Amino acid sequence: MTGGPATGRQPPVAGPPVSRRSTIVVRFLTVSGRTASGRPLIVAVRLLAGLEQQIIGAREMTPPELARFEAWEATS
Repeated sequence: MTGGPATGRQPPVAGPPVSRRSTIVVRFLTVSGRTASGRPLIVAVRLLAGLEQQIIGAREMTPPELARFEAWEATS
């Protein structure tokens, strides 16, 4: 069987997924803080050009992160 009269190539054969490493580098920083209602979060912010930034993720703090954050809050 061919890929069609125009190409003369064999169609691709399905197989297991192939793992590849990416060389893309994403620069980001994390910001710890509280929402207006007091919920503690860690937000990942991607650094774009100049002062432009993009939020790429957010999650709740783990208990150790929250303890460290509350210790910092007490000194601020």
